[in-house]
Amino acid sequence: MDDYKQVLRDALALHQGGRFDEAMTRYRAVLAQMPDEPNATYLLGVALHQATRHDQAVEYLTRACAQRPEFADAFNNLGEALRAARRPAEAIVAQEKALALKPDHPAYLANLSHARLAVKDESGAIDAARQAIALEPGLVAAHQALGNALLATGDVAGARAAFELALRLKPDFVECQINLGLLEVKYGDVVRGARILGALPAKRRAQIEEFPQALCRLGLIGDALNAYREILTNGEAVPSAKVNSSVLFQANYGIDAPQELFELHKLWGDFFEGALIPLAAPVPVRRDGPMRIGFVSTDFRRHSCAHFLLPLFAAFDPARVAVVCYSDVEKPDEITARLRGLAAEWHETRDLDDGALARRIADDRIDVLVDLGGHTADNRMGVFARKPSAVQVSWLGYANTTGLSRIDWRFTDAVADPEGQERFHTEKLWRLAGGFLRFAAFDDVAIPARKKTGSGLRLGSFNMLDKISEPCWRAWVEIMRAVPDATLLLKSFALKGPAAMSAWRARVRAAGLEGRVRLLPFVEDEAAHLALYAELDLALDTAPYAGTTTSCEALWMGVPLLTLSGPRHAGRVGASLLAQVPNAGVVAQSWDAYRDAAIGFARNPEALAALADGLTIRMRKSVLTDGASLAREMTDAFTQMLARR
Repeated sequence: MDDYKQVLRDALALHQGGRFDEAMTRYRAVLAQMPDEPNATYLLGVALHQATRHDQAVEYLTRACAQRPEFADAFNNLGEALRAARRPAEAIVAQEKALALKPDHPAYLANLSHARLAVKDESGAIDAARQAIALEPGLVAAHQALGNALLATGDVAGARAAFELALRLKPDFVECQINLGLLEVKYGDVVRGARILGALPAKRRAQIEEFPQALCRLGLIGDALNAYREILTNGEAVPSAKVNSSVLFQANYGIDAPQELFELHKLWGDFFEGALIPLAAPVPVRRDGPMRIGFVSTDFRRHSCAHFLLPLFAAFDPARVAVVCYSDVEKPDEITARLRGLAAEWHETRDLDDGALARRIADDRIDVLVDLGGHTADNRMGVFARKPSAVQVSWLGYANTTGLSRIDWRFTDAVADPEGQERFHTEKLWRLAGGFLRFAAFDDVAIPARKKTGSGLRLGSFNMLDKISEPCWRAWVEIMRAVPDATLLLKSFALKGPAAMSAWRARVRAAGLEGRVRLLPFVEDEAAHLALYAELDLALDTAPYAGTTTSCEALWMGVPLLTLSGPRHAGRVGASLLAQVPNAGVVAQSWDAYRDAAIGFARNPEALAALADGLTIRMRKSVLTDGASLAREMTDAFTQMLARR
């Protein structure tokens, strides 16, 4: 090729103009005629890296380094491509080779800092970044690298200072704006963080899942959902199926319209089912031995979901069901050990990404795969979007549709999801006749003597603060005003934070209930937590998102439940639970009926006492604690699901 130099010059101009595909076509044309041309090899590798085709970039940059072993930039770019390809240990070797060729090169040192941080060598990353800054104080990439490394050590203030200095040097440094915005959202000023992230260019903002999450935390559900839609409709691939799952989760607290919630979930499901190709044909139905039922969860630990897993796993017939657990638990505990002891197989999956875990499950020939988390934190919806099992089921951890048509069924019951709710689900509904939940306490805690220090009605709720909607709080305030000697005990994990405690104290003062509402933070000790129920006469359920574990605990400890039956599953769980325990509380059909029931108990305490009398025994003998019946019904359901597929 006599004119290859001109072709390279044209290609480089296209490359520098960001027209990577056109540039790469020309580089490849040169290499087709001159396979060892070093400039074309190197520049093609750089263009591939910039076009995020990192594995191919590594191939060509490795070749370029072999062709020109004295070319430091080739080793530097190889290091960057290796780091982007998630091969950080090799990236360090390449960066150190670049520095051997050009000692004390500030940009190389900054890149080395990033690579060291990727292998969790925080001190090495800090050293490299500081060396780069000493050599070139205005190198913004070095300040960004230092901020990332300091943040990894927990030095939030140091990281903030590093990011802010980088932005003073280069105000439009988008990557550093993202770093600073995320730092504030996670560790500092959420309002400032949301403002920084909101000011990003739309294309980049639509790649930051924490932005709508921050808006949710500020109570700006509408703005959060707009940001969520922006992410899923921007037409670009996203890095993880976890993107904005948390916004869907939070939307369940802020929206009570089933159709709107369904459309939001379906938008998510359609996006990821379009982006993720399902695996090869599902495994055939097993003809011998027990069905292999896989359960995927981050909550195989001392967590609310485990209350409902223990009685089920303990009751499965091993001749019919082999329980296979895929555990994403970061810190296993004694409950993890108990669940593991009930499983036929146990696989630690935290180090596997969604694609790798899906392939593992397919290789394990799981007959039915059960998701236990839905759109809760650290979920594995990306696994289920790849359809690694013949039949997939959603159960327990999420009170709504997943939005995935590749999840075939959702376990529920006729109270939580009466006829007609199918239109709000991408899954088919499998209604379990005995109710969709069974409860077991973690520890054998003695029932404490009921404490009664006064004559007034003692109300309480131990639910998440997010579940106390404005209509719910108004109803409670009206009850308290109608019953002047009533008291209210609120206990929630969020009250451990001073900001939440301060906000709720202000809310109580504004309602004129100071001195009558007691606010308690999370209690670590299980026995101490359960003992607090002895201070209640009536447990107030939340709406439109009802409690689950807290309601079961109240009944377990002999406290009747007052719940409001809502228009969707999340608001009907309390009604489902009470359907399984005789004479355990009241299911109201409206806020007026809810208020009237509580006020009526204050005026007729004997009626409330009659509900409480013997409740602990009725609860322990009820269907709600009968794991064996649920295990049998689920086993039959799995069998029929496989037959119908």
